[in-house]
Amino acid sequence: MDGSGSSSGSGGKGPAIGIDLGSAYTRVALFDGSGKVRMIPDDHGKPAMPSYVAFVGSEVLVGEVARKQAAQNPANTIFDVIRLIGRPYSHPSVKQDMWGWPFKVVASQNDRLLVEVSWKGQSWQFTTVEICSLMLMQVKKNAEKNLRAIVTDAVLTVPVHFNYEQRQAMKDAGMIAGLNIIQIINVTEASSLLLGTERLSRSSIFCNIVARLRSAHKEYNMVIFDLGAGTLDVSLTTIKEAVCKVRATAGDVHLGGSDIEMNMVYHFFDSLRRDRHKDISNIFRAVMSEHRTVFEGAKIALSSGINLEPMTIGPLYNNQIFKFPISAEEFNKLNRELFVKCIDTINTCLRNAEIEVGKVDEVILIGGSTRIPMLQSHISQYFEGKELKTSNHFETAGAFGAALRAYFLTTTGHGRVPCLPLQTATTFSLGVQFPGGVMDVCIPKNTSIPTRIEKIIYSWRYNERNFLVEVYEGEGRLTSENNLLGVLELSGVPLSPNGCDFKLCFELDANGTITVMSGENPAGISNRITMVTNDIEVSRRRLQETLLYKEVEKVSKVSRTNSITESANPHKQIQMRDEKSENMMGQSSSQMRDEKSEKMMGQSSRRNVETAEYAIGIDFGTNYSCVAIWQQNRVNIIENEYGSRATCSCVAFTDTGRLIGDVVNKEQVVMNTIPSLNFELYLSFFPLKS
Repeated sequence: MDGSGSSSGSGGKGPAIGIDLGSAYTRVALFDGSGKVRMIPDDHGKPAMPSYVAFVGSEVLVGEVARKQAAQNPANTIFDVIRLIGRPYSHPSVKQDMWGWPFKVVASQNDRLLVEVSWKGQSWQFTTVEICSLMLMQVKKNAEKNLRAIVTDAVLTVPVHFNYEQRQAMKDAGMIAGLNIIQIINVTEASSLLLGTERLSRSSIFCNIVARLRSAHKEYNMVIFDLGAGTLDVSLTTIKEAVCKVRATAGDVHLGGSDIEMNMVYHFFDSLRRDRHKDISNIFRAVMSEHRTVFEGAKIALSSGINLEPMTIGPLYNNQIFKFPISAEEFNKLNRELFVKCIDTINTCLRNAEIEVGKVDEVILIGGSTRIPMLQSHISQYFEGKELKTSNHFETAGAFGAALRAYFLTTTGHGRVPCLPLQTATTFSLGVQFPGGVMDVCIPKNTSIPTRIEKIIYSWRYNERNFLVEVYEGEGRLTSENNLLGVLELSGVPLSPNGCDFKLCFELDANGTITVMSGENPAGISNRITMVTNDIEVSRRRLQETLLYKEVEKVSKVSRTNSITESANPHKQIQMRDEKSENMMGQSSSQMRDEKSEKMMGQSSRRNVETAEYAIGIDFGTNYSCVAIWQQNRVNIIENEYGSRATCSCVAFTDTGRLIGDVVNKEQVVMNTIPSLNFELYLSFFPLKS
């Protein structure tokens, strides 16, 4: 999909922040409207929060504290989530990386990727969306603490080559975390927006660029090369007449600094096998768990041109400690193929933008791995010896640009600081299936957004009244190689032995909403489908289920992800039956399978009613919740077990079980304050630590 993602509106009550959630670090920034962008530190006062989540005892750790304990708790410490989110378990990149992760990755029945950890003495399974949401919850918490205000609105950056499903997964994670993701943009687009905005501080390192933009008629071309820990993102942005236009993007969601580290790890194992005839591949995960920071430090040193002392690895085999030397020459040789891929990605970006190398005015390098001298040499040579711009400040460009975009989208009226408009482009081609499973492209990759394109398609199925049009995204020649976004059903097709022509219209708005509609067919019938709306509705239903059933059933130890599929369809009526236990609110049998599950929705007594189907109304509030039913031409409030017409929206966890509702306030809050949680916290059972 495009770089702009989708917008869901602005809450407008608090400051809007920009979030750059990376594979290794997460950065958050705020544009305060006075022409300054500032970084929001984490709980430890650092400008970047490690993108780590750990499950320890009965707690969940996020950020720096999670990373520090990773060596002692490798199986329950999750990282690299950007490489996992939105991916099926069977994806080749998941298979490639899996054996290098110390944590366990498993598959659900529908090929959804799950992370399995040991927590609270049990085995738990979490989706990557939920893991990502924990990071975003901590981000929200840090921002609110620093700004002393409620933070809801945010612009989120993603890697350039994230497809629609991955972008939607990121937005889902934001929804779980209590954030209103007003827009999702590519990280290089955010960087381009910042670097091209004239309202930056006059003391900024970007002033040399701003000065060149003062001539409104001059076209200024920037290449942003962002090599992060897990992904490579490249964009060609043109700034002309006060408009920041993304001409083309290219990237690789499976190429980053962590791959450089893994090349050294493979070299280490090969050296032991070759020189010492020792095969310790069976303890590969242990090595990665305990010595990952050693290889990371070696990469940083070699990237900076520092002479590296032999790395100390161990104790490993028979408690032996190994000295592993690696020279800059060996380092470059190990990563030669990776450097070539980087240059190929740049070449793809410029080719798609239809711009010559000599017309590029600025080349910006972002990411710690871009400091590698050999990589810089290759890039400089490609750009005919052009000086490359590097700085530690560029590491914050993604978050700063997202903050600038958040300000632009949520601020109106007098006193608003002018910002460069951002014109994005599609990341993938959009098309329909042609006979033989061939992809018929309707909107090519790197088309400027918004756009509207009409196309004539031919129904090759004869004498059929209904015709299905499958809409795909991707660059594969066959639709089987691409991602299915949705299906448009053309109904009322007149029977004809020769088939029928249809006019399809593809619309892609500035927020990335994809709408496909057909013109009137000979029968006068038109159809339309909006991809984002349909998928968001599915996501909302899934998220609602996730929030309601956060605790795994202790008897079956089924993961939350698997459990939520057994919950009732929200469009079905809830059945209320007259049973012996009168003090229990009726629930659908498929929704709640035992007494404990019914308590999750609140232990409410009900009036005696005849066996029939009823629909109830629920006012689920921050502090109190109320349930009512329309019966005998009037509204009846369902009282809880204490005879109260409102139930406290609280849950408490004790050594022997859990309590719901008023009993929490009466018996638990004073003496058991930590496990007594208000539903306002949304993910109520996670005691986050930072």
